[in-house]
Amino acid sequence: MTTYTRPSSCSVALLLCAFATSSSPGQAQLPTTDVTADALVDQGVPGRRIRASSRPSLDSLLPLGREFFVDGTGSVGLGTLSPPEELSLRRNTSDLGISLDNTHTGGRRWVLFSHGEGSGNPAGSFVIQDQAADRARLTIRADGLVGIGSNNPEWGLTIERRHPDVGLELRNTYPGGRKWVLFSHGNHSGNPSGAFVIHDKTADRARFTIDASGHAVLDGPLTTSSLTITGGADLVERFETAELGVPPGSVMIIDPESPGRLCLSDRPYDTRVAGVVSGAGGVRAGLQLAQHGDLDGETPVAMLGRVFVRCSCENGLIRPGDRLTTSSRAGIAMRATDQSKTDGAVIGKAMTCLETGDGLVLTLVNVQ
Repeated sequence: MTTYTRPSSCSVALLLCAFATSSSPGQAQLPTTDVTADALVDQGVPGRRIRASSRPSLDSLLPLGREFFVDGTGSVGLGTLSPPEELSLRRNTSDLGISLDNTHTGGRRWVLFSHGEGSGNPAGSFVIQDQAADRARLTIRADGLVGIGSNNPEWGLTIERRHPDVGLELRNTYPGGRKWVLFSHGNHSGNPSGAFVIHDKTADRARFTIDASGHAVLDGPLTTSSLTITGGADLVERFETAELGVPPGSVMIIDPESPGRLCLSDRPYDTRVAGVVSGAGGVRAGLQLAQHGDLDGETPVAMLGRVFVRCSCENGLIRPGDRLTTSSRAGIAMRATDQSKTDGAVIGKAMTCLETGDGLVLTLVNVQ
C-alpha cells in the first residue's frame, strides 16, 4: 500500500491507492487487477477512517480509475495517468470540451473546446462556445489566426457580428491617450451603409471614412512626402452654374450676373473664361478642391490638367499645339488665331486633332 499526501492546505490529505510497478521510471500506473485495502486513513485527522463508495457520497472516497487520476503532487488527470498540468484532459475524440453551466438567473452555458478532425470546425482550433446562443465567441486556429464571433477566421484577427455597427476599440488610458474605434457600418447604423470609419471617440468625430463606392473622406490636414493619383488627370473645383445639367467638356466663363457662379461661354475670345467641365471622354478628375459650406457647387470645372473639350472647326481645323479659346457657340471652343485677342482668353493647348465639324479634343488646360 502506497500513501500520497496532498498539500497541507487541503483538509483531506490522503489519496490511497495501490500501483503496479511502472515500466517507465517515475510514472505511476493503476493495477489491472482488483486491489483491496484493509483501511483508508484520513491523515488530516488522526484516527479517522474514510469509507469507500462506488457512488459519490459525503465522507466517502470514490474509487479512482483511468478516467480520473490524481498524482502525488495533486495534479488531476481526466483520461490520462500522467497529467502534465494541475488539471489535464485527454481524450481521443473530434470534440474535447469543458462545460461551464451557470443555472442561476441570467447565467449561461459556456464550453471550452479543443477540436480535432471531423468536428466540423478547423482541426486543432481552440474555441470558446456560447451554447445558449450556439455561437463561437472566440476561436484560435492551429495556425494562430484569431476569430471573435467567427469559428473560421481567415486573417490574423477576424471580427464577425450581425449588427449595424461592428467595431474594434483601441483604448489608451495613459495620460494623453485617446479612445479610437474602427467601424464597419451596415444598414440602419446612422452612417453610410458599407462604410469603414476610423472614429475618434474622445472627440466624437469620424476622422477617416471610406464608403462602399471607394470614396474616402479625411477630417483634418494630411501631410505626406509623396502623393500619386491614378484615378484622374485634372484638378477641379465645384461651382454653382447658371445652367442645369451642363455637359462635360463645356467651356465655362465667370458669370457677370451672379458673383461666384459660372455660366456657359457664348462669344469668341472671352477673357472671362474660367475652365472646362470635367468628365468628358471618360477622363475623370484627379484632384478636387472644396470648402464645404462656403464654396460648394454641383459642377466640377477643370482649371489645370488634361481634359476633353467640346470644340468646333468654325475658325479652322485644330492640330496638336494650337491654342484654344471660346467661340460664338455656347460652351464650345475653337482655334485661337487672332493674337491681338488671345491675352486672357486662352483655355489651353490642343493635344489631338479635329479636322471637320464638332468633336472632343484632348486639351492641356492652362487658362491664360
